[in-house]
Amino acid sequence: MTLESIYYIGQTVAVVAILASLVFVGMQVRQSNRAADQANDLARTELTLSVLNDVTDFSDRFIASTELASLRLKIMNDDKTLSDEEQVQAYYLIYKLISIYEKAYRLHCRNLIETETYVGLTRILPTWDGPKFRRWWERNKVIYGPTFIAEIDRLLAEHSPDPLSNSQGNPS
Repeated sequence: MTLESIYYIGQTVAVVAILASLVFVGMQVRQSNRAADQANDLARTELTLSVLNDVTDFSDRFIASTELASLRLKIMNDDKTLSDEEQVQAYYLIYKLISIYEKAYRLHCRNLIETETYVGLTRILPTWDGPKFRRWWERNKVIYGPTFIAEIDRLLAEHSPDPLSNSQGNPS
């Protein structure tokens, strides 16, 4: 065997080794991408569950406490007989509810929670709607960012009762 033959054999082995290493690197990149996608899915699921837990914890307070359930009804019905303590509680409850929505909205904007979850949450907000809630929102919305304000305003506008209909939904 001549030196030239050995050189060609060495070049061939080197090319095969380079091709094999490129295939291996390609497989590793694909595997890493799959692992990253799975980690992203897991993080998105955890954030979605975090928002759902916030809503559940908030709602559970009203199930566990007739006092809070009564306060919620007073808020929704714009009861003028709220004591000073109830006014403070009402302020905090509305603030807490809006804070949960803000968290969900911000995560939704970054595609970090499932869209179905966010849409479902937007259906809960109108259940709190009433004059007291709207007054609180109008007085305090300045503490939020403009896109979040626009989102809550949109949700409330969609829920606004039609002024041309009566309580049965028939035109007056």
